[in-house]
Amino acid sequence: MLNVVFDESAWGSMMQARAGHAGKGKDWDSCGITLTLGVGPCGDPFGSQRKEILSQLFGIFPEGEETAETLLRQSRESVRKVMDRAAAGEDLRLWSSDQPEERCGACWLMGQLADLPRRGKVFLVELPSWVRAGKGTLVQYVSWGEVEPEEWESFLPLAQEVPDLLLRAMQQTWRRLEEENAPLRAVVNGRLCSVPADFYDHFLWKELRAGPEEFHQAKVIGNVLGRYQLGMSDGWLALRMEEMIQKNILIPVTQPPEDGPRYHRVLRKGPAFPR
Repeated sequence: MLNVVFDESAWGSMMQARAGHAGKGKDWDSCGITLTLGVGPCGDPFGSQRKEILSQLFGIFPEGEETAETLLRQSRESVRKVMDRAAAGEDLRLWSSDQPEERCGACWLMGQLADLPRRGKVFLVELPSWVRAGKGTLVQYVSWGEVEPEEWESFLPLAQEVPDLLLRAMQQTWRRLEEENAPLRAVVNGRLCSVPADFYDHFLWKELRAGPEEFHQAKVIGNVLGRYQLGMSDGWLALRMEEMIQKNILIPVTQPPEDGPRYHRVLRKGPAFPR
């Protein structure tokens, strides 16, 4: 059975899980389709628009362009692998969650599988909202990328075979999103929806208004991700703050290090910051 994940960290963790199951390596054969489909236009996932979005998201890091190229290449190879093996009758196990990138990736791939004239069975493992981790302890995950290698096996009983009706329903969901072609997608009340680019700005504004005049940008982004568990990447929040800088809402005080993310710098509230 081939496992398919839609988060780069999840793929790395699952590959470590496979390495730790030497006698059962085949059960953990995996590939990653990490196209960040929750952000940007919904057109050709391997076209120029997708490459541009990935370049913007990873451009906040050193070698961002190279990272975007690598993700596109690896995802293209993974899709080819998935479709070939599904068409040959092999079963698939897809790992999805309410994190927009994973939900979008699963819907897009389901749409591709639905059009195959012949395929193996498709199983879906949905990340639960909470997991018991010892006496008196509960763990909440935002995405499969937070799961440790030794934990994957415990989620296998949650796998459910996807009936053709659900396969087609997820295909229609992605087609609807393609027609709307919004700049962003989010899971709202359990439903994958098109949303405006400023959908998450409220949480940034909340942190900025409560904070000092001068602050570390990385701390604001970290607080938003940690406190609100939005399932959105640091790259997207950094891009939203970049727009605030362009509008003189925020002003850079220091320059980021050459070998670090662009948001590793100090900012202050600018003349256009709403008081």
